[in-house]
Amino acid sequence: MATSLAFATPAAAAECVIPANPPQFSADISGPVVAIVDGDTLDVRAHGKTVRIRLYGIDAPEHQNTAGLIARAALERLADGKEVACQVMDADRYKRTVAACRIAGGPDLSLAQLATGNAA
Repeated sequence: MATSLAFATPAAAAECVIPANPPQFSADISGPVVAIVDGDTLDVRAHGKTVRIRLYGIDAPEHQNTAGLIARAALERLADGKEVACQVMDADRYKRTVAACRIAGGPDLSLAQLATGNAA
């Protein structure tokens, strides 16, 4: 399954290296993405409840500005409604689950947001 990524600039596309067959990890949380909160936070339906997940290792602009809206839209195009597998790494100060998440058969969401220039 190929996943299309929208790049902020041609240079970002040239620098993007996302493995076609990423290494597998054990998924602590898996299920469909039911909402995109912002460019680095999503909601996943797992085990009969909705789990808010902050993507591990990245920081996207806040949704109150244009860059934040673009980052949210990029994550929405990439993940909304798709099955994800997430490996829990930590919890943040807001008690959100912090996890590395991948689209089933596709890219790591954090790497995709970094590669497209939508997160740092």
